[in-house]
Amino acid sequence: MTFEAAFYDEFTGNLIDPTSVEFKYQIDGGSIVHFVYTVDAVLTRMSIGQYQVVVDSTGHPGLYNYIWASHGQGQGVATKAVLVHAPKPGTSYSNEPQNLGALVATSLSPHFDGMYEGVTYPTFRSGEIITFTVHFSDKYTGAPLDPASIQFAYQVGSSTTVTRYQYQDSTNKVQRIATGAYIIMIDSTDLLGLWNYTWSSATSGQATLNQSILVKADAIETSDS
Repeated sequence: MTFEAAFYDEFTGNLIDPTSVEFKYQIDGGSIVHFVYTVDAVLTRMSIGQYQVVVDSTGHPGLYNYIWASHGQGQGVATKAVLVHAPKPGTSYSNEPQNLGALVATSLSPHFDGMYEGVTYPTFRSGEIITFTVHFSDKYTGAPLDPASIQFAYQVGSSTTVTRYQYQDSTNKVQRIATGAYIIMIDSTDLLGLWNYTWSSATSGQATLNQSILVKADAIETSDS
């Protein structure tokens, strides 16, 4: 199973190599496996700003929660999940995270690490203005591209309400900052809990990225050491 990440300059949209890159994953709430670029050979650099980890999922079905994180130059965090099924006779499964024509990567404003139900998430204090940045690029050339349409949606905690914003809608909350690069700023006041959010694009540059963050009344920075 191959996991890939691309890191971009927040302002120019160009691919960059962060100061450090790490990858963590956890299966069904079990032990966290942690790889660091230049320390663990399994985490490799494919080209400028593009990194890859290959994980053998044979005999290890379940929900894989995983995190790409970078520090220093190109700081960012991306949290996702993928389900690996146990094989059945005569049946084959694709365990690759789905991507529909474009590479998509996202970053967040400065934050802490916090735990929720045994999983580490990017964490913010209630009342912060959280900046979500997304980059779309051509799947084959890596060049930044502007999709035909872009949507940001989020849901907080157990609420069934999904708040959606489209690029160039009447709210004008989703802003284009460079070719293929977009941001939105959300006020987290009184919106406590786990946020599930999605960046999606349609037609030209179609792609979807689902991620999560945690908002607490008092965020405390943690580590895995």
